[in-house]
Amino acid sequence: MESWVKTLKAVAVCGCITYLTAAVGQETTLKIGDEEGGNKAPKKNVEKIQVTGSHIKRIDVEGPSPVQTIDKQELEETGYNSVADVLRNVSANSFGSRREQAGSTVAGVAEVSLRGLGASSTLVLMNGRRLPTDGVTGAVDLNLIPMAAVERLEILKDGASAIYGSDAIGGVVNIITKRDYVGTEMSFQQSVSDLAGGEKTEISLVNGFNSGRFSMTNVGHYRKNEAVFDRDREYSQNGRSPLGSPGSFRPVNPDGTFGQWQADANCPEGQRSTTEPGINGEVCTFNFADRSVRLPEIEQTSLMTDMAYELNSTTEVTLRLGG
Repeated sequence: MESWVKTLKAVAVCGCITYLTAAVGQETTLKIGDEEGGNKAPKKNVEKIQVTGSHIKRIDVEGPSPVQTIDKQELEETGYNSVADVLRNVSANSFGSRREQAGSTVAGVAEVSLRGLGASSTLVLMNGRRLPTDGVTGAVDLNLIPMAAVERLEILKDGASAIYGSDAIGGVVNIITKRDYVGTEMSFQQSVSDLAGGEKTEISLVNGFNSGRFSMTNVGHYRKNEAVFDRDREYSQNGRSPLGSPGSFRPVNPDGTFGQWQADANCPEGQRSTTEPGINGEVCTFNFADRSVRLPEIEQTSLMTDMAYELNSTTEVTLRLGG
């Protein structure tokens, strides 16, 4: 009798395993509620998310690719009015990152260079799509992206050339903008430095609507940063050059050798110096820090329109206009 009981238990267990195995390979629909009354569970919308990372297979001990996310609250707490200024303070953005500078052919261009491999080796995306590069520098100009349109920043601090191409050797920066925004928002900010120069003014307007399949987001952004001169900062106010005006000269001795340096008689008293390194005598110097600009004046107006139309559950048409 005991052996028959064991046999029946074994058959029952095998039957359950067979049923579960068959259920895994088929699609099962569960109806919850009263069938006669027609009460059904409400349909839930599945939220779509966007992931920035690498699809390369790796072992578990390596872990996922390091992705740093800077959300909207963190962007506002920085106090910056451009994407480039925010990325410049990220630890992965090391040397080689160009910023706005005076006296250059690309004075208004700002770039990001992850891991010091150069801006042309750092891929910049907007909502997962590539952005056009600057014709002179060969990298994306971050100043073309209005700060008011940014929802968050995702920074992949790892090489992703196998997925995105050779321009992602240093890493990837994915700029996520506001989408499906409904309403109108206006912002005005102004900041004043304790030292001379560097005053910042920012005005932004965001408007958007969503009618089901069609959505549109419009962003207008204005910013103005006052110039910062080298003379206004203690660490750069003494920038002397021995090549001043009206200049200096060295007299020729009777034996053909040169004597000590002598400043021109018309050289102002404040420009005369006898302590220049490597120079014996007195020279007429020039303090270029009185005229040089540490940060140039920036005045910029950016406009961007982002439209999306959902044709079906798998196809969406997008259009982005900016300038």
